Amino acid sequence: MPELWIMALAAVAVITGTTLQRVSGAGVGLVVSPVFVLLFGGAAGVMASNMTTLISASVLLVAVRREVNWSKAGKILAGAFPGAMIGALCVLWLPSAWLAIVIGCIVLAAVLVTRFTPELPHWDNGAALGMTSVIAGAFNTTAGVAAPALIVYSRLSRWDMHEMRATFQPLFLGMAIMSLVFKSALGATGFAEPPVWILLVVPIPVLLGLLLGTKLAARVTKERAQQLSLTLAGVGGVGAIGRGVLGLMGAGA
Repeated sequence: MPELWIMALAAVAVITGTTLQRVSGAGVGLVVSPVFVLLFGGAAGVMASNMTTLISASVLLVAVRREVNWSKAGKILAGAFPGAMIGALCVLWLPSAWLAIVIGCIVLAAVLVTRFTPELPHWDNGAALGMTSVIAGAFNTTAGVAAPALIVYSRLSRWDMHEMRATFQPLFLGMAIMSLVFKSALGATGFAEPPVWILLVVPIPVLLGLLLGTKLAARVTKERAQQLSLTLAGVGGVGAIGRGVLGLMGAGA
């Protein structure tokens, strides 16, 4: 049984991420992934984040299914398939300490790109969609953060905000399934440190976050919600890098 403070911190991360996802369309991966990596280690933390995303996106999808662009979702998921496979191989080959550092760097880079990318030119074609799909699939499997790549694409393509937020949910759900399946098949699950209890603990914080997010959606702007999620993700990314560095120092001692 995990220590109570670990369970509490994990629950807070899930509630925060799910609330932000309900308000802005994304947030679970950005907030939960670096926190779980900090708590459980690289591979196990991303696995726990994928499990959380699977649950939260499934519940949210029920509410927004009529607004989803299913055609675009299908194309992105098809492109994410090879990216997810590449990501699973990275998780398999990288030692836990290095994986934590890589994940932390990916999260921080994603935060910087999402936060400081200026107004982008209009670019909406097959090449943009294909590149986005592969990168999102690889990042989701490796680090549990597909949202930044999708957000950049949404800016390039001038994607309608309401449709984008809804379509993100089947994308997150599908990519989480890919990630779990590929890493399980390759033996890259990281269950040397198994947060198996996550499956029992996560559903309640997810529901609480969705309820809170529904109430806040009319009061909190998307921009403020995104700023908070990026700030929390940045802190978590730094923590993940710190954990990896400490792991390397311990291994070299």
